[in-house]
Amino acid sequence: MWILVAVVVATLVVFVGIFTVVPGVSMREVPDTQRLAIFRFGTFRTLGGPGPTKVMPVVDRAIALSVDDVGAALEEGRAQFGRVDVPVRASAFFETGEAVRIIGFDRDQAAVIVKA
Repeated sequence: MWILVAVVVATLVVFVGIFTVVPGVSMREVPDTQRLAIFRFGTFRTLGGPGPTKVMPVVDRAIALSVDDVGAALEEGRAQFGRVDVPVRASAFFETGEAVRIIGFDRDQAAVIVKA
């Protein structure tokens, strides 16, 4: 009987630990001038932030994007910053390969301007 009680208590401790530790580890605080480009299994999912942003360990990869980051324009509506490409809303027409700079963020897009 006491073995059954010990197993039940151990199981409860494990579940409580999982549900209290994992969400705390997966929260990231994002400043106003940054966003996290969140990729789930390598596919762009969303821009997270500002404020607390949930990033699932192992499943998600988060890359910080800041205002004034410089990247290269890709096809219409996308630009590459560092090693990641994200959706963008351009302030002017740009050609593929042209340098662009982040000037702000929309809901799920980075607002960019063609670098002069």
